[in-house]
Amino acid sequence: TVTSVATKTKKDPLDVLGSTSTVNRDQIEILIPNSLDDILRTVPGVEADGGPRTTAEQFNLRGLGDSRIVLRIDGARANFDSGHRGRVFIDPDILKTVDVVRGPSSIYGSGALGGVISLEVVDPDDLLEPGKFFGMRTKIGVQSVNNEFFHSHTAFGKYKGVGAIVNFTRRISGAIRTGRPVPEGGYDDVPFSKDNIKSGLAKVTFNPAPGHRGFFTYQIYNNTNNIPTAANTADTDIVADRKSREERFVWGYNFNPKSSRWVDLTTRVYLNKVRLTEDVISPGPNFGRLDKTDLTTIGMDVFNTSRASFYGDTILAEITYGVEFYQDSQNGTRNGQPRDQYPDAKSQIFGAYLRAEFTLLKQFIVTGTLRWDNFNLSADDGSSRDDSKLSAAPLGAVLRQICRGVPRAIPDRELRPGRPFSLGPGRQQRIHPEPQPEAGRSGIGRGRLQDALPQRLHAQRPVHDELRRLPDEREELHRSGGHQQRRADTSPWVFGSVAAAYIIGENKTDDTSLRSIPAQKLIFTIGTRVPKWDFLIGWRTPFVSGQHRVPDGTSTTPGYILND
Repeated sequence: TVTSVATKTKKDPLDVLGSTSTVNRDQIEILIPNSLDDILRTVPGVEADGGPRTTAEQFNLRGLGDSRIVLRIDGARANFDSGHRGRVFIDPDILKTVDVVRGPSSIYGSGALGGVISLEVVDPDDLLEPGKFFGMRTKIGVQSVNNEFFHSHTAFGKYKGVGAIVNFTRRISGAIRTGRPVPEGGYDDVPFSKDNIKSGLAKVTFNPAPGHRGFFTYQIYNNTNNIPTAANTADTDIVADRKSREERFVWGYNFNPKSSRWVDLTTRVYLNKVRLTEDVISPGPNFGRLDKTDLTTIGMDVFNTSRASFYGDTILAEITYGVEFYQDSQNGTRNGQPRDQYPDAKSQIFGAYLRAEFTLLKQFIVTGTLRWDNFNLSADDGSSRDDSKLSAAPLGAVLRQICRGVPRAIPDRELRPGRPFSLGPGRQQRIHPEPQPEAGRSGIGRGRLQDALPQRLHAQRPVHDELRRLPDEREELHRSGGHQQRRADTSPWVFGSVAAAYIIGENKTDDTSLRSIPAQKLIFTIGTRVPKWDFLIGWRTPFVSGQHRVPDGTSTTPGYILND
């Protein structure tokens, strides 16, 4: 397995100085996922917030979420983040790899304090059998928990360096059964959890000359369902007929000539368009209310890696440097009029970054990262804000990294600093006009046992956040814990893994527990395969503890065991 997310260079995850996990195509096929949560639920330190509703998925990396996590698809930022409406609009059947970077990542700048989730879409080469130039695949499936019917149709081929793949996927499901019996018989359902999803993919790859590779990706996702407007909560007072639609265009180009160690160029240019239309259908004063929420993101990321060696191979140097620009343009209306909760606004972020890594005697790694971001936010009402922030992972200790920054700038939160918004009964939050930097620190250790059993042990040092609540009180929030992964997959017949995560969150100001802290988790996986018959069977069991360290007035949750 190769990851290029944490360092923007291709490396084995075990050689990355950071807390990373990669789920490859073979593992995704085994999971038979119907959402991204199905892929990530066995990755330690990662949780899906928002419950089981597909279009309400928001992810939590070691207790941090929302604008503190960078989500990328084929190298394009997916920045949609509006209240309780979810962030992920993609069908997992078209995914090639899912990479997770837990903890602060300076190379991605502000917005990556919690980490990065990066998704890569399949290429024709991932599906073509050796020696073949064309193929087709149809998948049909059912799922009893919500009576889902799924079918996916893919055609792919490659000829003289040009490849193409097209896919259409459809998922139709009923309400999700919870397993809780009801007095009249049967089981309780998760209300308003039905889905009617249509998604498509078209991707073209080309290799015009040795060392050159380009691609173009078009993705579309549509879901029509009845869902609460606060879809990632238990509140069902206001239910809307929602239409969720996302289109994504990504152009990519890589140039890596074998004759030069100085050039390893990567370019991504992209356009994302998200539209949510919500027509309230529940009785009451909001009946007939029509909300439209639009976000358009354009961006580019260009970087190069240069490599050199000194004193033979005693010192190996790898320098990555690049620039990134992206612009979010948002528009929100209610019954055709501007919507105060999602104002017309625009944010522009330009960043420049430099990462250096030195390997000494092929045993010791010293690395450092520096990134500068410039923010420009403006709204139609004339409000605006300009700011610059510096993120740094200083050159220094091998097992230490630090990142400073602010959460990713979101216009509807940032441009109205004097306007508080509700966090629940008796609680309000006011975004400060000059938010203080946040900092995260983590340490990691890893090793191999006889080159046969890769293992990773990660201990997270405290993460310090700052936010201001009325009346302008600063709180110090700390998260600490760790996770461990061990994987054995060297035999052609047997595979297995063990993963565990333990995280504690505390508010040091008033000595209370934090919200959104994942419960402790231990996951065992074991299986066997028969390569000759292309046959595989396995067993997976997550043990999840109850979560009792919660703020006052918040319900605790019981633990559970799941076997599949």
